Amino acid sequence: MRDLSVALLRTVWVYTSVAFVYVAVTAVLRPRQLGQRLWHGLSWPHKDTFGAIAFVVSFACFIFLSLLDERPFRFWLRSGPPESSEAS
Repeated sequence: MRDLSVALLRTVWVYTSVAFVYVAVTAVLRPRQLGQRLWHGLSWPHKDTFGAIAFVVSFACFIFLSLLDERPFRFWLRSGPPESSEAS
């Protein structure tokens, strides 16, 4: 169950980070578009609201991942025991 939780948190973390970067780049390059709707068929959310929500969810996933991992704040590294540098 823990492996499934970590996998889901990593997936959500990556996608929400990408969404936040998209909104941040939009804010720099085309700031007038921040008030536009994210989807044309819905009146909510706007791009700026979506970016804020994506940032909060991404940060929460980062914190939860660091709490679930034995090596805090290093959950993106390859898992497993460190390789020995001794030559046999």
